[in-house]
Amino acid sequence: MTPSASDIDRAIAEVSRDPADPDGGAVIREAETLMRLVPSDVPLVADLQIDTRDVARLHTGDRVTIKSVLLEGLAGGVPGATAREVARFQQEIGFLFKYKSYAVKCATPLGYSVFFQRRGEGFSFQRHVTRKTEVFHILDVLPGGYAFVCRYEDWAHAYEPASFAAWLAGAQDPRYDGFRFEVRPGDVFVIDQLNVVHTVIGCVLEEFATVSTDMVDRLYDQNLGRPIPAEFNRGWSLENLESLAFPSGARRLTVGGRAPAATPVEPVP
Repeated sequence: MTPSASDIDRAIAEVSRDPADPDGGAVIREAETLMRLVPSDVPLVADLQIDTRDVARLHTGDRVTIKSVLLEGLAGGVPGATAREVARFQQEIGFLFKYKSYAVKCATPLGYSVFFQRRGEGFSFQRHVTRKTEVFHILDVLPGGYAFVCRYEDWAHAYEPASFAAWLAGAQDPRYDGFRFEVRPGDVFVIDQLNVVHTVIGCVLEEFATVSTDMVDRLYDQNLGRPIPAEFNRGWSLENLESLAFPSGARRLTVGGRAPAATPVEPVP
């Protein structure tokens, strides 16, 4: 028997409070529906006070709720009706906002996100030690924005905490300068190998990741302990999303290479 609307609402609330709640998860999977998650009074889409501990808890619950439904609905192949429901769900719910000290992450359940980074700030310097593919597409570059990409063995050979902190603060250092890419709108780079050190600083970008779980080795995290800016909220995020412009061309950045290669545009009928 399909759960009632009240049963589904109660299960969503239970999973939001406790992502491991087995009873709430069972009801959600049995309901086989995404659209029940759309109403604005559900924690999934309601804007939250970003200075409370509830943000992390509810965000975790939201991810578990979405993944429970998607896992059940997409297992074993996707018929057209299911694909259309997922697309309709995504269209109705729009982006989910996660506020960080250095950026607003506008995320979707299936691995696509838009990041609005602050000038001079961005992701930690990190590498993948478990298989994961990330694609970064630069939409805009704030003054001084750049990407940093190198192989881990080159990082290990060059890295010293004090000298790297000085370089990050603006000092020149040939040990790190060679791995800094002056990016422009339209630039693309793909992290599909293990042990590639990478970050993006001071940019607006699209990201697609095959796995949304935080499974990176943070080699240098300049964001530790920094507060979330007061201006980061749902209204700010929506206004910036509406002002996005899509770059007219594209270049592919390569690990270990200094010359980005132009990527031809392929029209899609």
